[in-house]
Amino acid sequence: MLLKRRGKPVNPGRGKLPAHMMTRTELCVLTGFSPSTIAALISRGVIETTGPAGIIARSSGLAFHRRYLNPSRFVVDKPGAALKKLGMKSVFTDIEHNVIVERDDFESASGISTLPTSASARSMWKAFFEIGREVAPSVIIPEEMSGHHVALVATSRKLRFMVDVGDEGFRIVKFYDAVRTSYEWKTSKRYESQIRDAFSSFQTTETRGRVEFACFCRTDGDFRTALAAIGKVIEFHRYRQPVIHRLKKD
Repeated sequence: MLLKRRGKPVNPGRGKLPAHMMTRTELCVLTGFSPSTIAALISRGVIETTGPAGIIARSSGLAFHRRYLNPSRFVVDKPGAALKKLGMKSVFTDIEHNVIVERDDFESASGISTLPTSASARSMWKAFFEIGREVAPSVIIPEEMSGHHVALVATSRKLRFMVDVGDEGFRIVKFYDAVRTSYEWKTSKRYESQIRDAFSSFQTTETRGRVEFACFCRTDGDFRTALAAIGKVIEFHRYRQPVIHRLKKD
């Protein structure tokens, strides 16, 4: 007898961690550093872990984020060339995966404010974070803002969203580009009608080979609507195992 087993996607969201712990993925999203950079910093004791599983201690992860940054988020040139123009030196130079600098030194040298500081932006981010955990658990939303332009990813790391943080509200954007995000583009064409329906509350802008969905949010209701839509869209991008054919032995 021929049996068919259809693989199912993993459950959405993340296993719940105690409040004093942080996943490596969240810290990657928060800082913009690669997993290999975070692993190297942990191995050097720069970022502390807790418990037998070696989960990042939230206090240590947040302290690192507040002190250091990835300059590639804020400069046009390659980080090394940009720092040379600013007369700056990087830290942890033995880590090859990313360039790391002191946040205060970078802000002083560049004149760039790297983090939103207004009370209104912080209040809205707190609401965004809490509502996201409820209605879109498959989106990695850091507890603190990582900058004025924040890239969020799904837990599978297969889908990316952008959030432009402002004092009056947030602009949430999801774009599909046939060249820049070809894998996402193929999925978006496969589930085009469903994705458009999920993003019905967003403004749609289309050019050849690119579709952008965007909305402006300032209230809890706005965040809830936008995040619920994102949660639906993620379902179409989650990995599904291929059909496996097995022959039943007599």
